[in-house]
Amino acid sequence: MKTEKKFIVIGLGLLMLIAFVLIIVAPKKKYSNEDFNIATFVSEKDKDMDGVDDQTDILASAKAYLATNPKYKSEYYAGGYPDDEYGVCTDVVAFALLGAGYDLRELVDVDIRENQEQYNIDVIDKNIDFRRVGNLKTFFDSNAEVLTIDVEDIEQWQGGDIVVFENHIGIVSDARNRHGVPYVFHHESPWQLNYEEDILERRDVIGHYRIGTKKLFAEFYAQADGIVSRMSLEEKVAAMFLVRFPDASELEEIVAAKPGGFILFARDFQNETKDSLRKQLQRLQDKTTIEFIFGVDEEGGSVTRVSCFSAFRAKNFVTPQDLYAQGGIDLIVSDTHEKSELLKSLGINMNLAPVADVATDSNAFIYGRTLGRDAMETANYVREVVKKMKEEQMISVMKHFPGYGDNADTHTGVAIDKRKFEELEEADLLPFASGIRAQGPAVLVSHNIVESMDRTMPASLSKPVHDVLRNELDFTGVIMTDDLAMDAVKKYVVNNEAATAAVLAGNDLIITSDFLRQKEEVVNAVKTGKISEKQIDMAVHRVVAMKIAYGIIDLN
Repeated sequence: MKTEKKFIVIGLGLLMLIAFVLIIVAPKKKYSNEDFNIATFVSEKDKDMDGVDDQTDILASAKAYLATNPKYKSEYYAGGYPDDEYGVCTDVVAFALLGAGYDLRELVDVDIRENQEQYNIDVIDKNIDFRRVGNLKTFFDSNAEVLTIDVEDIEQWQGGDIVVFENHIGIVSDARNRHGVPYVFHHESPWQLNYEEDILERRDVIGHYRIGTKKLFAEFYAQADGIVSRMSLEEKVAAMFLVRFPDASELEEIVAAKPGGFILFARDFQNETKDSLRKQLQRLQDKTTIEFIFGVDEEGGSVTRVSCFSAFRAKNFVTPQDLYAQGGIDLIVSDTHEKSELLKSLGINMNLAPVADVATDSNAFIYGRTLGRDAMETANYVREVVKKMKEEQMISVMKHFPGYGDNADTHTGVAIDKRKFEELEEADLLPFASGIRAQGPAVLVSHNIVESMDRTMPASLSKPVHDVLRNELDFTGVIMTDDLAMDAVKKYVVNNEAATAAVLAGNDLIITSDFLRQKEEVVNAVKTGKISEKQIDMAVHRVVAMKIAYGIIDLN
């Protein structure tokens, strides 16, 4: 009898506990964003390019994973992702992101290897590292948009967001409780009755993130908006051009039109001294309300616009290949510092370098300008140069996306890249991806026709190529064309509207020798509806935010 009573008491206790859980955490009446007049967030990004934006994709993928009714058990899996009916809290997030095109296993592993000092890890294991809450928080802190942890600020919480608690993680639901606080999709224990629960107000929230929305220069976008909102359409379009430095007869007219900046070539240094050039560029800065970019190609070796003149340096900067052979990456970094210091002393704030192309064939057109090593060594080189230039407050420009490979020279003709996309992914794209992760601010797109991405247009004028850069490589900085005066462009545009094609493809900055005409061309394209003003605004915001980030625009 005593035993029976004991079991009855235990049973009643369990029932009361279950009832308590159901009352406290289980979703009751569900409310939507509309019930609280909250606009549903839609991401501008579509990582897997399936026609569904990232935020919607992540939410749907979380629901789809949990619909398989995974059982709770912590196990090690050789492939990283659980391949049976079991899982843990981190798997909800991993499968939600995987369904949207984000492979956390790969992403976290790369970040740990490049930034191990930020992680509390002694032995790296890509199959388990991405399934640890602490590692995910560290990863999201650096690689996602960091949002409020105030759960009462309900408008800032959206379905598809990631929420981190002490030793736990989940995906924010699109359903809300009667206070407007969202429920959470999560997986915490074998005894959990519902995957969707009302726990956000009952736990210590230590992280709240949105993947796929983090913008480079994000902290400067509000300031950029204050500038862009006061600009006319003509001024915004002009800000998208990087103009070949004009002759004295054209200079005043072009400066008055307020381009985004100028690119200088060897002729512009030929009869100058350090002092005379610095004063000339400063006079131009004094004439504008939004400071100019002054860019130059100072790669080292065969492409030196400044150091080829003794008035600026005793001898030319040498090629990355020579530097690497002499002193490895340390000498590369030291050389990068010296280049940046020289250029800054002249008033130049952008160096169109490093060359991120992978070339190991000495007969290739681009070979002499590259590191001349394989993709992994080139990726390390690009990362270290980008990091050093960022430290020096010198805008770096990785070029020539998606990589020349062994192609011909596009200055004088069309180069057609017939390689499979998988070949590009495994080699040529790696240095760009590495530089992007190092927060490289700008990427220059080549005029090559890359058949695996777009058979019809040069990369610089191809939206599919720009989509790869934005969506697959997660680049949110400034995209710029190679010079539109190159022969490889001319045969692919109608009515000489190369600038319009460049904007439609997704470029933010256009290098040109025909600024005044092309500016009017793009303005007319906006006025006739061929180009949306929203696209112009987005491009100019990126350019202006970059200028603020690199101290070109001084807001003090």
